[in-house]
Amino acid sequence: MTLSPAYHLRRALEARGWTAARLARELGAGPSTVRAWLTGRHAPRGAALTALRRVLPELSETAPGGAPKEDET
Repeated sequence: MTLSPAYHLRRALEARGWTAARLARELGAGPSTVRAWLTGRHAPRGAALTALRRVLPELSETAPGGAPKEDET
């Protein structure tokens, strides 16, 4: 069973004791964007995914969905 990107993101926030609002502030993203990621309505991609991996480095080894991350070169 493959876990969703939202699951991995929620687990990373829980491990840090962060709220969605805190993540939004750290990323400079809107709270509604982060909520959409956390509920699985949308997945972070592009520059947002790169910023997310920078703020939550535990997501750097895999994409939030557990798939190997795309080559970012």
